[in-house]
Amino acid sequence: MFQRLLIIALFIVVAILLVRTIANWFNRGGWIGRGQSEIKGSWAVVEPLGRLGKAAQNTLKSSLKLEDEEDVQKVAVLFDVAHRTVRNLPLDADELRILADGASEPVRAVLYRDKAVHAPGWLLFAADRVQDVHPDMYAYEAKRLTLTAYREVFPSDGETVLPPERTLAPVAYGTPP
Repeated sequence: MFQRLLIIALFIVVAILLVRTIANWFNRGGWIGRGQSEIKGSWAVVEPLGRLGKAAQNTLKSSLKLEDEEDVQKVAVLFDVAHRTVRNLPLDADELRILADGASEPVRAVLYRDKAVHAPGWLLFAADRVQDVHPDMYAYEAKRLTLTAYREVFPSDGETVLPPERTLAPVAYGTPP
């Protein structure tokens, strides 16, 4: 008796799978539609910012000496913005505006150039975040570490460089007595 029930259940499951497979096959060909009300188009999947993978996050932790997961995620998001800018991948303008609001005024001035996203500006923003985590680190050290980590995470973006420091100038020493 129990075997008969199992065999009947097996036939029912196979029949359901067969019907679904045939329906999906017809639907893929466009023969069956929901009253022709479906909109066909090309959809693009936009990955959320900051999903770099475990190896990249470990690189950020070790290279930039970041211990807090929140700091790692913030820097990963900024690296991802710079990478997508270099590769001309889609970016959400509202999300960028929210990120830019968190930048200091001098950094915010270099995030965009001619209303276009400027990748080195976003790397400067990441260096600023690193310096916020390590206030004892000099600015040039934070920038060097940030650019090195960025090139480790995205080796194909080797041409990306940070703009030169504007405040560097020869120090004027007075004449010795």
